[in-house]
Amino acid sequence: MAIAAAMTLGRAELLVVAAPMLWWLAAASRTLPHALTITTRVGTHRCTEGDDILVTVGVRADTWCDLPSATLALPVGMTTLRQPRLPCRTVTCQELSWRVRLTCWGRWTLGPPVVCVRTAGGLLEAHVVCPTLEVAVLPLPATVTMGPLPALLPGRSGDHAARAPGEGSEFEGLRPYQPGDRPRQVNWAASARRRTLFVTTRQDERCFDLILLIDAFGRIGPAGHDSLDLSVRGATGLARAHLRRGERVGVVAVGGLLRGLPPGMGGDQLQRIAEAILDVRLNDSYVDPDVSRLPRTVLPPGALAVLFSPLLDDRARLTALDLRRRGHPVVIVDVLCDQPRIGRRDQLGELSLRLWHLDREADRFELARWGVPVLPWDDSTHLDAVLAPLRRRRVEGRWRHGA
Repeated sequence: MAIAAAMTLGRAELLVVAAPMLWWLAAASRTLPHALTITTRVGTHRCTEGDDILVTVGVRADTWCDLPSATLALPVGMTTLRQPRLPCRTVTCQELSWRVRLTCWGRWTLGPPVVCVRTAGGLLEAHVVCPTLEVAVLPLPATVTMGPLPALLPGRSGDHAARAPGEGSEFEGLRPYQPGDRPRQVNWAASARRRTLFVTTRQDERCFDLILLIDAFGRIGPAGHDSLDLSVRGATGLARAHLRRGERVGVVAVGGLLRGLPPGMGGDQLQRIAEAILDVRLNDSYVDPDVSRLPRTVLPPGALAVLFSPLLDDRARLTALDLRRRGHPVVIVDVLCDQPRIGRRDQLGELSLRLWHLDREADRFELARWGVPVLPWDDSTHLDAVLAPLRRRRVEGRWRHGA
């Protein structure tokens, strides 16, 4: 405009006003980057609830440029503990880091990070959208030392004392010596007192299969502590406790579709169980799950089944009864930590809430009549304390060899 005014009015002094603008435009044009490289990386792609990870975005340009702003989009429930420090001068290479705390289990997408890049002269500004990052957040296992035990154990060596006599280390009793007994079984102290030979009998030590069932029909409760969150944390803690003792553990998601992981042993099985739990999603299908469709590799005969469910869907209760009719010892952990809220505290609302509680008591009575214990558990108590009564009284079931 100054040059046009100088040419129109014939005033050469107006070119003095345009000279600084022309110099700034020429200097800024020479600083336009021809190549801009953006790289993103995350500290780890697999972590546990409550862990912190570092998300880093690297910016590299062939000329000097400014980074006025940078943002990172996070899912609901995750927080940023540390924002990146933006440079106060022009740079050609810079790394921006966010420290993020992951508070919810699941497979999450972090980002995309958006970086604003501006040329040194301020003539050009671009908002670069970086690639997203995938992170698998494993559920935090509940505190469990040992879970329930079935009354009948299959004939596999393990750490649990069976009712049948055998070659284990647990003391069972004394009996008179019979021909064919080994000399090392003779209890010399008891034989000396009774002046006849007595032998020591011991209990056989065996192991069993544990199948963890997760009710994926629905969820109720506050975010981060609802019924599905308690179910996956309890199942992970129970799996870790039994895998440490040498049992075979598997997992089955009971929802609109049946998805199961065959039982296995070792630390690798715990990782496979955690990965399978991450794939548990709510399914709005109205198809009743049929556990008879599960292969024997996923649901072995006589396996102890522990169902984590809020017992709000009749299909979950019928699944537990179906397993019990097939001869499996079944335990239900009730993870309902909330109750329906009534808008007005009137007589009708109180009566409706009372009927709801009576209906749940009727379901528990039916399950108890079939020999299925129901243990309530919420986030305020340890799962180890909830399962303690079943360690003193084993879960009854019918198991037949070769069934």
